[in-house]
Amino acid sequence: MANFLDTDEKRNWFMVRKETVQDELICLSRRDFSETSVICVFFSQQYGKISLLAKGVKRPRGKTVSSFDLLDKIRASFSINPDGLGLLREYTTTKVWSDLRKSIDRWYVAIYISELINISTKELEPLPAVYQLLDKALTTIASADSSEKLANIIVRFILRLLTEIGYKPELYKCVLCGRRLTPDDLLFFSASSGGIVCRDCEPNVFDKIRLEHRAWFCLLGKVKDRVSALLAFDILNTMLREHLGKVPVSTEYCRERIFGEQKITKL
Repeated sequence: MANFLDTDEKRNWFMVRKETVQDELICLSRRDFSETSVICVFFSQQYGKISLLAKGVKRPRGKTVSSFDLLDKIRASFSINPDGLGLLREYTTTKVWSDLRKSIDRWYVAIYISELINISTKELEPLPAVYQLLDKALTTIASADSSEKLANIIVRFILRLLTEIGYKPELYKCVLCGRRLTPDDLLFFSASSGGIVCRDCEPNVFDKIRLEHRAWFCLLGKVKDRVSALLAFDILNTMLREHLGKVPVSTEYCRERIFGEQKITKL
């Protein structure tokens, strides 16, 4: 994983810059703080994940003309506190993916990816590629018109995110012996080893699981049916548990609903 500023360096970096900063933010989560204020976790284009207190945003006639909700994009000025909550000062809502809220399945997939980014990143670690990945994913989810498309969006998103945070799985050759794999090989997957393990090496690996070829083909982007996507999703969840220690709360909903046989339900 990339090296970032440690806590003391972050504190010194922002103490030098006491002025308010500006950036684009996407709201990953929000919870009530008082009758008029909320605490939000944003993902910032320049600063990565950041927690901010948004004062007065629930007030009917507050200073701010526009308002924002979960998963909205804003252009904001804010102060950063490396030891705790920063303060959202002024903002303008620049993007509302309204189509996300027109389908419960699209909404939960969007919630899933926001949860995944929240649990896989640390505060104040600049990851502009992850911001772009999130921005693009929300746009793609908002226009998805089938569960199959949503299932494949999730698989591709997890793979891209794992790559950006330093845990890209090896999918083309055995992680132990380096032999390039073919459809004729019996395949296994080891999250702790970081990818696919061949039949010859698997006896030496404790945590391997069988990797079905249709799951492998889905991970490689060669097939897109939901059964293959579900198998690939389960494989990727072993990576998430290994490296993050947990998976998003909405994982089971997505597994049963998006990768299952039900159609998208309109709200």
